Amino acid sequence: MVVSTLTVRMAPDCGPADCAAVEFAVRASGAGIVWAPRARSGRRYGSVAHSTRGLRAALTAIEGVSVRDEVIAIAVYPSAPEALPAIADALGGPGAPDGVLSCDATGDALLVEWDPSRTPASIVYGLIDVELARFHASRLVELLVPLSDALLAQIAAEGLRAPDLGADRILEWQLERSGVLD
Repeated sequence: MVVSTLTVRMAPDCGPADCAAVEFAVRASGAGIVWAPRARSGRRYGSVAHSTRGLRAALTAIEGVSVRDEVIAIAVYPSAPEALPAIADALGGPGAPDGVLSCDATGDALLVEWDPSRTPASIVYGLIDVELARFHASRLVELLVPLSDALLAQIAAEGLRAPDLGADRILEWQLERSGVLD
């Protein structure tokens, strides 16, 4: 039984053997995984398409691996480091958006994971920008997890106010699948 797209997060101290164990479990279940490059923050994420309940259990059993339904994970690097606590409070403190699952400050970045079905990206970015404005600061954002075509289409549809926009209408998606980009 196919469940959904899963997000796999590796602990910062996980190495190549741990990633290989994840890849073995994913392949054994007939699914596929796409890894994002290891982030500046040290976190490593993967996106598993066509996962099953059994795969979720197998991945959860691997030490250092956390598994969630598809999430968006970003690292926010404000130009003014003193803005980090304010952004962390807005996204992780009392009154934070319902969909924010984690919000961790590490060094010069804030790592945020959220469920896009509960909180749109525009809310998360809006809160970040409101807090940055108080410090006259800008931001650099690093996407930490590969997103599924369906989620990319959902984000684009929200941003463009085009509710009929689906993954099958994303030009890059169509070009990639037709082999034009090869």
